[in-house]
Amino acid sequence: MKTCDTCKHWDRSDDGKQYGTELNLRICRACPAYFNATEWDDEYNRRMKPEHASTTAFCQDGSDYAAYLYTLGNHGCTMHEPLDVEAKKP
Repeated sequence: MKTCDTCKHWDRSDDGKQYGTELNLRICRACPAYFNATEWDDEYNRRMKPEHASTTAFCQDGSDYAAYLYTLGNHGCTMHEPLDVEAKKP
């Protein structure tokens, strides 16, 4: 299975290491907060926003304020998209 180490969604910025730095945990940017990825329909039910139709994982906290999925580099995921190594070179 493809892992976060080679995924473009694994946040390599300093912001992506806000918590868990000592463990090399980083934020998966492919995993949105549930509340941000959905919206209310006319019957007051939650529905998926079109831009998240192919998303298979979501985060949620108790307040719907902010939620993040922290992973290690060896975490496997079906939402993996290859990191463009050439684009990262100066």
